[in-house]
Amino acid sequence: YAAAQQSALFTIRHVLRSSVTVVKVLGIYYVLEGVIYKSPSVRSLMKTNVARTIQGLSDACDSLSVCARYDPSTGYTWNFDVDGDEEEEESEILDKIKNKK
Repeated sequence: YAAAQQSALFTIRHVLRSSVTVVKVLGIYYVLEGVIYKSPSVRSLMKTNVARTIQGLSDACDSLSVCARYDPSTGYTWNFDVDGDEEEEESEILDKIKNKK
């Protein structure tokens, strides 16, 4: 026999009712373990996700830019193997990138 449990999460809609059929939602709140929180707007969720994505892409580009080399005769080449002098140069570039943040 399974006992019925109440949900730990409740939602509350704050509405403005201008007539019997016209309702405008002013806000949505949720209650979790007795604490009331205002739900984020779709705009703020999208803004956060886009900012997080852009930061990740920027970090990836910073990491890859160390490996890219340009030579007028051959164009761009990628060097993923790091040897002595290049390793020091790479660590200096990475330090500069970290100091920008």
